[in-house]
Parts: sequence; C-alpha cells; structure tokens
Amino acid sequence: MDSYQSLKRCCEQWSTYPCNLLRPDQRRNVLENYHLILDGSEIRLFQASTEDIRILEPSDSPNGYIEQIFTSPFGLRKHLEQNRKDPAFSLIFVQSDNVRTPLNCSRESFAFLSSFYQIPAYFLDFVSSFGYSAERQDYHMTGFNSYDTLEPSTSNALEIRQLGRSGSEHVVQYMLRSVEKLTDSSSNTNWDVHQMAVHHRYDFVYGKALWLNIKTNNIISERIKEAMAEDPMLNFALSKGLSGSFTATLRTHLIHLEWCDNSWREYICDVEGEIRKTVKGIKALQTSDRPDIHCSLLEGVVINEMEAKVMETDDPQRSVPRRLTKELEDLTNLENLPFEEAEKLDAIRERLENSLLVLQLNIQTLQDISDHYENLANRESLPSEVMKGSFFSDLDSFSQRVGRIRKNLEIRVTQVNSLISWLRKKQQLFEGLLRQRSVQASCFLTKTSHFHLDRMEQIAHMTREETASMHVITFVTMVFLPVSFLASFCVVGFYSIDQSRSVLGGTSLALVFPCEF
Repeated sequence: MDSYQSLKRCCEQWSTYPCNLLRPDQRRNVLENYHLILDGSEIRLFQASTEDIRILEPSDSPNGYIEQIFTSPFGLRKHLEQNRKDPAFSLIFVQSDNVRTPLNCSRESFAFLSSFYQIPAYFLDFVSSFGYSAERQDYHMTGFNSYDTLEPSTSNALEIRQLGRSGSEHVVQYMLRSVEKLTDSSSNTNWDVHQMAVHHRYDFVYGKALWLNIKTNNIISERIKEAMAEDPMLNFALSKGLSGSFTATLRTHLIHLEWCDNSWREYICDVEGEIRKTVKGIKALQTSDRPDIHCSLLEGVVINEMEAKVMETDDPQRSVPRRLTKELEDLTNLENLPFEEAEKLDAIRERLENSLLVLQLNIQTLQDISDHYENLANRESLPSEVMKGSFFSDLDSFSQRVGRIRKNLEIRVTQVNSLISWLRKKQQLFEGLLRQRSVQASCFLTKTSHFHLDRMEQIAHMTREETASMHVITFVTMVFLPVSFLASFCVVGFYSIDQSRSVLGGTSLALVFPCEF
C-alpha cells in the first residue's frame, strides 16, 4: 500500500486520532494517552452545532486568495479529498465565541483535518487550553515545539506525490497569549487574556505552506487577509521560487508574533489609571497629623489621672463619658475605611501578576522561535534553492523583528513589576491604617475598662458607707423599739375612765394600776 492509500485509510480512522498517524514521533502508549484525553475533553472542546471552519487558499482574484467556509464535516471532507495536489498555501482558521466556550467545530472535522495533514499529537497540548471552562485552563501556559525531516536518514519523512508533498519539511508549533479589550452588551469595556495556537508546516521541495490557527476571535484572520491584499511579498501565489515562499512564511509568522505585543501598552495605561482612581480613598485617610502609638498611650495615662481628679469634683458622671463618647465617635470612622478599594487593589495585583507570567512565558516562546530559524539557516542539509536570493537578509530581518518584539515585552515586564511594587506600598499603607485603628480601639477599650472599674469602686465605696449607716439605724431601732413599746403600754394602762361611777351626771377619773406589785 503506497503512502497516499495509507493516508486515505488514516483519514477514515479519524475517530482514533492521534493513534492513526502514519509516522508519529511519540510511542504508542503516549498516543493512546492523548486519545483518552481527547475523548474526555470532547464535550468541553468541540461544538458541532456552531461549526465554522474558514480556509484561505490561492486564487486569481485581485486579493490573491479565496475564502471558503465549512459548517459540517461532510463539506470539509469533500474539499480535502478532491483529486488535486495541495495548494501553494492553505490558511485554516478555527475559532470560538470567547475564551471560555468550545471551539466552533466538531471533533470529527478537527480529527479528520489533523489526520489529513498529519498534525503531531503534541499540538493537542495547546488545543486543550481552549474550550468551555469555569476557570482558565493550563494557568497561562505558552509553548513551542518543532521538528524537521531535512536529513536524508530521517525515518518519519512521509512523501505523498499525489498531493505534492515531498516529505522534506519542517514543522513549527507554538502557543502565545496576549491581552485584548472586550466590550459587553452594556458597552462596558474590560481586558482579558486570550490564547492563540499555531501549527505551521513548510515543504522545502515544493515550497508549500500550511497554517492552522486556533483562536477565540477573527483578529488574526482579518490581519492576514489585509496583509495579503496590501503586501505582494506575503502572497504565496505570487512568490517566486522557494526563497520567495519561505520569505512569505516568515512574514506570516510576524503577523502572529506581533499580536502578542500590540495591546500591552494600552492595557498597562488603563491599569495604572484604575490604580490611581482606587487609591484616592486610601490617600484621604492618610492625614499628616496621625498620632504616634506611644504618644497615644502616654496621653491615655495622663487622661486617666485627669479623670481621677474630675471624679472628685462636682459631676464625675458626665465629664468622663463625654470624653469617651468623643473617642467612640472617632472609632466609628472605621465605616469610612475604603475596604472596597482595598479589595480592588488586591484584584488588580492578582491580574498584574498573571500578566507578568504571560509576558515572561511569551518572551521565552519568542526566543525559541528565533533560535529555531537561526539554527535552520545553519543546517547543511537545507536545500540550496531556499538559500538563493534574499534568504539570509530576510532571515536576519525576521530575527531582528522578533528580537524587537521580545525587547518590547521585556519593557512591559519592567512596567508591570513597577506597578506591582506600587500596589504593594498602597496595600501596606492600608494595612498600617488598620493597625492604627486597632491600637486606637485597644486604647479606647482600656480607658473604658479603667473608667468602669473606677465607677464600680466608687459605687462599692458608696455602698459600704450606706451599709454602715443602715447598720447604725438598725441598731438604734433595735435598742429603742422595746422601750417605746413599754412606754406606750404603760401610758395607756395608768389612766382609764370609770364609767360606772358618776356624780351629778359627771364622770370621775380613777387611777388604776393594772398590775400589782
């Protein structure tokens, strides 16, 4: 069975991708593991109901390309299986509605496409970062991978003459992330980190190029179409020879790579403005006459002594509470502390730290891409047809452009680090204000405790005095009560009215002794 028939059979077994690859770089158990991961992520990654795969290929139109849209696996298979050789270039775009929704294609279309172009299994590492998820996937992962079959002894070279594939090629795969401004239904704008996965293949004999771009919107596809209409050097169909087509691949790379640098300046400016707006509430509480902690404690001791003197004066129950009431009113200003602003600063700091990670990972990926092409130029097995014309100058220009993008990102890293340091100081200021209020609250509670303790001692003293008075009164009462009783009884008993005796209708008084002695 020739290689073409093997490829057709491979495409028929699309459901087993990547185990169906003809010349895989990985062992069988690794491929099976990728297949299991793809099975488990199918619902999260793919959405057949919204399938929308766009392919740009050369044409005789003024723009030099034709765009075809496929909304079903049947249409895609029919297009790929037509009896023809691969076009000079093929730019395939797979998108999603946003960063946390499935890709607008079915698993069948993706697997069939990957089988037809023999896309390596490790590209699935990048694809897995897309799809539906409540939280982000892979924690801002970026990456780079490449291989080539330039050496004659390469065992995984796959020549398919019916499709115009020589088998002498190099493959570059990378993933980048960048910030993009989004506008919701309420016309509110916010920033979010988006990812982009790219698979690129270039044939060193026929000069044919394949691009598979996976992204959450159509920014890259629109930029590439605009560049192809304006820049003749970017049009593969108009490129002359291998040197011209290779230069076109470098220019296409730059469109992808420049995307990861375009929006960072605006994003950092917006974050800086958001920080300045948020810290206003904290600055308002930072007064110049903020008391020192030790002075506050010393003042508390002096006030306690003054209160002790006041308590000996006319109205001790009013002077001290008035002072404590004023301090209590000062402490109730805790409601004015900008807790909401502090939470915003914490959220902004988390966003900046994530942005810092994205920038640093992008810098490493850009370095890997630049190193790959510099090493490629030094390969002895590189076809001489490619190195004709302006090959080296174009490659030097590409390396310089990539280096410039990398330097720009390093500048953004410095800016983000500075913003994080600034945020850390503002958060420390807020924490200092909270500590100050905590010390003030402790002092207030201490003063209140002393005041109530003094009041209780005063009440206890007054209670002791009143208890002593009651004891005296009780003693006097107990002493004089029997005497008073006897006196009252005797007074009543000495005199009585003898109503039995009367002289001339009158009465006479008799002294009666009720008791005999």
